[in-house]
Amino acid sequence: MSTTDPTGLASGAARPAAAAEPPETPMPSGASASWGRRLLVLAGLVAIAATLVLAHVKEYPLLSPIDELQHIDYLDQASRFDLVEGGERVHRTAMREQSCRGIDSPGFVSPPCAQRHLDPAAYQESGFNTAAADPPVYYYATGLTSRALAAILPGTDSIVTIGRSLGTLWLTAGLLVTFLLTRRLGGSTAAGMAVCLLVASTPAVLHPSATITSDAPALLVGGMLALVAWAVVHGRAHPAWAGAAALVATLVKVTSIAPIGLTLLFVLLMMLPIGNRDGAGAVTPLARRRGLLTMASVVAGTLVGLAGWTAVTRIITPADAERSPMARFDVSSIGSDQLLTNAFATVTPVVNPYVPAIFATMLLLVLVAVLNLLLISATIGAAWSRTTHRSVQLLSLSTLVTMLVAGDVFVGVYFFIAHAYVPIPARYALGVLPMAAAVLASVASQRRHWDYVLLGLGLLSFVVTLKNVLT
Repeated sequence: MSTTDPTGLASGAARPAAAAEPPETPMPSGASASWGRRLLVLAGLVAIAATLVLAHVKEYPLLSPIDELQHIDYLDQASRFDLVEGGERVHRTAMREQSCRGIDSPGFVSPPCAQRHLDPAAYQESGFNTAAADPPVYYYATGLTSRALAAILPGTDSIVTIGRSLGTLWLTAGLLVTFLLTRRLGGSTAAGMAVCLLVASTPAVLHPSATITSDAPALLVGGMLALVAWAVVHGRAHPAWAGAAALVATLVKVTSIAPIGLTLLFVLLMMLPIGNRDGAGAVTPLARRRGLLTMASVVAGTLVGLAGWTAVTRIITPADAERSPMARFDVSSIGSDQLLTNAFATVTPVVNPYVPAIFATMLLLVLVAVLNLLLISATIGAAWSRTTHRSVQLLSLSTLVTMLVAGDVFVGVYFFIAHAYVPIPARYALGVLPMAAAVLASVASQRRHWDYVLLGLGLLSFVVTLKNVLT
């Protein structure tokens, strides 16, 4: 990678098939042209995110059935520098938001908006805040910013509306790291923008980006981990940075163990004498010392984050805390039925997304299915291709394996931690999506004009999604 273009935003040229890694493209003449192109890309990503998220916020006032009530309560408390305790019930702000907005759950009747006294037991999960186990990073970052903006901006009396709108920033950041990753893998600018359009407009990403949920930073976390791992294995960053990234990831959400696991597998595979040969006709593995140090750093960062937050939750949870309705998921054992049921739950993270009924059309669902097939075929093709650059090949293989095993890994983690069994939704692996999307962009860039075909598909997906939201 050229030291003159550390961001990888310069335009791309064709990559030699025998190179050890996708080379950076020469800088365009003049620094102003380079910065102009970078700013143009960034402006495009902001426009994509803002258009979709703000349209969704405007047209979807209802609370999402995916635990948004609980996330709103956590957000509200975090905006007041408070933490949610285990066994705690939702408070007035969250209940009032649901009663006045309604909830996207046919058949569930919320207490009237005008009712003076609201009873938590009349809401989902008997009013228990089931998000209490989530780390607080997302809630503090979004909640404190929302509270500050509500005090400054005229006519804004709901931190929920502001918090949802701040999803523009989370999505922009996620798209940016996805784009940068596509450039690291040798994808062209057109292919990078194409996958960003496809990712942003898929309901699996747009809906959590435009509602209050700790899934909103998933793209940013996953892409960050991949970028840091890529820099470390190619000698451009110290292994300690990989551990720091893993620590941050676990403090955002526990489901970050999916992209963390992908990172560990990628580093391990890069250490082994496997994969396509480089320009000298040999396979050059990652130095064992550097690889082991990187993996140890990632494991340490992950354990520190998980153990630290677990200790905090135990300290702040009262000894006499009530058992929430989530106890219905408690089991004494898990068997092959549960494992087989979730074997393909996260292949891929965009499959079977929650789509609000008012947005769902057959064309949108077909586009989601097409993206799902493209991601699967690209990761499989790049992993087994004899012409793919070795590092791209092994990242593809790591992504494919992670998607295949993540569902059962989450089943095991939930049982080990809480002795519970919960069917795993594909969104738990959203942190893996930037890697799969970057591989798709890399594959498309290897064929003449395929990146522009992919860009056309991305634009179609963007237009269809926006039309559905605004109709």
